[in-house]
Amino acid sequence: MLTVDVARKAFAGRTAIAGLRFSLDAGEILAICGPSGCGKSTLLRIVAGLDTAFDGTLTWAHPPRLGMAFQEPRLLPWRTVRENLLLAGAPDADAAELLGLLGLAPAADQLAATLSLGMARRAALARALAIAPDLLLLDEPFASLDPASVDGARALLRRAWAARPCAALLVTHDLADAAALAHRVLLLSAGPARMVADVAVPDAARADPAGFAARMRALAER
Repeated sequence: MLTVDVARKAFAGRTAIAGLRFSLDAGEILAICGPSGCGKSTLLRIVAGLDTAFDGTLTWAHPPRLGMAFQEPRLLPWRTVRENLLLAGAPDADAAELLGLLGLAPAADQLAATLSLGMARRAALARALAIAPDLLLLDEPFASLDPASVDGARALLRRAWAARPCAALLVTHDLADAAALAHRVLLLSAGPARMVADVAVPDAARADPAGFAARMRALAER
């Protein structure tokens, strides 16, 4: 559904991304992994159309409907969780389904300002899915969550995606996220970001995300 070709992206003359090319199929989850500051979020902004100042092309099979969950939840704090989804365009039934899938039904009528960080991140994900996107863009969706919360959030995200499958780009510094959720992982170098590896994630990695992450770290260090 999408081919990304970024020949060069620079900030104030400093190259952030160089010679990066990959494709994404419909219904595929691709994790973009690499060290902090390597250009992962910049790449996501390029795909989202929020940053057009780069040398290269984005080639779409058809005009996409994009849903995006940012590093900050960016909910309307004076609105309830349900209202945040309805304002994004979700019909009542879809909003109720998404809140149930993401474990937020008990908080549906709670003001977004009162949510914990973990709940706010799940609400932001529900809002992104509410528009029935062709491509879901996720920028560090589990950042700042404790390990127990991350495990639960991964399981809920997987369940929501299984109920409403779409293509997804998942930006994360945590290779265990890729093992738990993705079909493929694109491993990037330290800046300027270049591709180190494009690896299919085996089903066995779901049962041993730490082992998969260790193998990918070894690959990055070669």
